[in-house]
Amino acid sequence: MVADPRAVAARHPDPVTRTLADLACQVTEAPWALTPGHRARAAAVGLGDAAVLHAVVLSAYFGHLNRIADAVGIDLDYQVALEPPHAEPATPPYARPAPAAWPDPAAPRALDVAQRRAPPRRWRRGAITSSSATPRRSASRAAR
Repeated sequence: MVADPRAVAARHPDPVTRTLADLACQVTEAPWALTPGHRARAAAVGLGDAAVLHAVVLSAYFGHLNRIADAVGIDLDYQVALEPPHAEPATPPYARPAPAAWPDPAAPRALDVAQRRAPPRRWRRGAITSSSATPRRSASRAAR
């Protein structure tokens, strides 16, 4: 556990660790503000596009899992500065389905990872090489 990831991003002796911590903090705090400058700083310490993408995806996934844990009221096993709200104790837990209702691991999968395609060039260009922070969609554009 890292008590202060911003301190790691600012003062760790290894430049690669500093850069990865900075990327993780940026994705956690303001992912829309990632710029090519972040990528350039990563490249300057020897990190390639795959490593940058890996750091961004892992940071985003960790944040996603934390939101799920907060939503279902899983107690933390570590200290945080801001405690998440606790689930109402009077609310019963979700019922676990009977084993007969569990998915069959031998059944065909709806999403076969082996058949996935590479991301479109347009997405890759926007995610890796765009020259500005990711713009927010306007309400009128998102409604289309």
